[in-house]
Order: sequence, then C-alpha cells, then structure tokens
Amino acid sequence: MVQPPNLDINLLLAFLLLFSLSIGVIYTNKSQGITSNNTPPRSLFSIDEGIELIHPFIISVSIEKIVDLMKQFPYDTSYKITKHIIEDKQSTLNQRDKQQLILGMAQAFPDKLKLKEKFLNLLLTLDEISKGPILLINAVNDGHRTLVPALIAWAKDNQKAHPELKDLATKSLYLAIDNNNVDTLKKLQESGIAIDPKQTSDLLWYVVENNKSADFIPFLVSQGSDLSISKEGHTLVTKAAKSNNLAIIKALVSALETKGTSKQKIADYLNRFVDPMVGSAIQIAIQKDYTKLELYLRQQGAQEK
Repeated sequence: MVQPPNLDINLLLAFLLLFSLSIGVIYTNKSQGITSNNTPPRSLFSIDEGIELIHPFIISVSIEKIVDLMKQFPYDTSYKITKHIIEDKQSTLNQRDKQQLILGMAQAFPDKLKLKEKFLNLLLTLDEISKGPILLINAVNDGHRTLVPALIAWAKDNQKAHPELKDLATKSLYLAIDNNNVDTLKKLQESGIAIDPKQTSDLLWYVVENNKSADFIPFLVSQGSDLSISKEGHTLVTKAAKSNNLAIIKALVSALETKGTSKQKIADYLNRFVDPMVGSAIQIAIQKDYTKLELYLRQQGAQEK
C-alpha cells in the first residue's frame, strides 16, 4: 500500500530550500561587493520552481501550508504563483479551496494594500456562489475576520460589474440565519458588519417568520431589536403561534424578562394583536388545538378576549 507523503517533512524541506537559496544570494552579493544601494534580485527562483516547491501541498489540498510557504516568497512571486494556481483548471483545488487560498494570501500581507487588492481581485475569477454572501461567512469561519472590512469595501467597488457582490454584508447576515448559525452571525457583527436597530428588527422578524433557531433572539435583542414590531397583520408572538413555535415565544418572553419587564406587561405583550381576523396568540392556539402552546400562554397570563 502506498503511503501518503509526509507533509511536515515536505514543508521543512521547502523552508530549508528557501533558506539555502537566501544564503546563496547573500553570499553572492557579498562576494560581488553589492551594496544596499544596488537593486536586489526580485526573486530567489523562477515562478515554475516556486510552483514545483509547493506542488505536494496543492496535491494534498493543504491550504494553510501553501500560504505559510508563499509568505516567504517575494510579493510579486507569491502573487503570480497564486494566480497560476487559481487559473489552473486541472488543479486538485476546488472553488472553495481556491477561495480560502486567496483569502489567506490577502491576509498574509496586511500592510500591502495594493497587493491585498490584487489578491482579492482573483476572487472575481471564481464561480458566482463563491463571490456571493458565502464569501464573508467563510472568511469569518476560516480565520480571516480581519479581512471583512476590506472585503466589504472591495465588494462595493466591484458590484456594478458583478451584481452578486451587491449588498454582500446584509446578505451574509441572512445567510447565517438561513444556516441556523448563531455563532456565525455574531462573528460577522464582531468582524465589522454594523447592524443597526432597524436591521436587527428585520432580522428578528425573518427568524420568527422562517421558524429559525430561537437562539438568535437574545443576540438580536441585545443589538436593539424592537420586540413590538408587526407585519402583515401579525405581531412576533402571533406569527410564532401560527407555526406552533413555542421555543420562539419562550425566547421572546425570556428577552422581556431580561429587560426587567413586569409579569403584567408580559401578559399584555402576549395578548396583543393587530388584526382581528388573525386574533391573539392564545386564540390561534385554541383554534388550531396547539395544547402545549395554549397552556404556556395561560401560565404567562394570556387570556382569550
């Protein structure tokens, strides 16, 4: 049985090769009397040699090792090799891997703004999905959170030619909710995506309307969501009641309790309705025979009127 290559040994050998090449260049420069005023060589080896050096890690899809190695290359060399890998249609790397490589290289040179932009522009060569809101989701989950502000600015600069980049930040928030991933939503906000109270209220409604995890509610309320919002003849409570979503209603009550809301005001909140044709939450529960929901609402002071 053929054993897989030892990637750690390959990485060590690659670094040793880089080190030996560096020593060779330094020795040559000294022996030829080159001073600091002379132009140093642009790279230690050709692009093809660099690609050959990292080839084992491309085959094994070791993105972090590729990035770690290419950070040692001159800027121009690292960009050209990355571009070659991204454009290689025969590569073992898929679109997700290539996206991760681009983000890793863009983050590797935080002070080189033009170089960072060149790397980010390589994202435009990927498929439409890889340039959509999943881009920010992957960035925060793959350790590239510091890139989020740059990615948002980059998306705005390119959205005219690439419509999938329009409203990238907002779309990423909704995608996190669609995926029922509260931690990702928090990471997006912590990484620089501003969420104002109006937007958090819209996100809260989206959570309730689509029966997403009740775990979103404490976070969204902490960001300023309005618990009294209503749409399409429904309050948040009646919308949740219609779907028999007891977990959502419990989370809404818990959010009110955290705010120090009195029991009477919580009961009033649960009794509230905006459309007589829809009715209150307890009326919906009785009509649809949602026994557990009805019992909970009564325990919280709700009454049919």
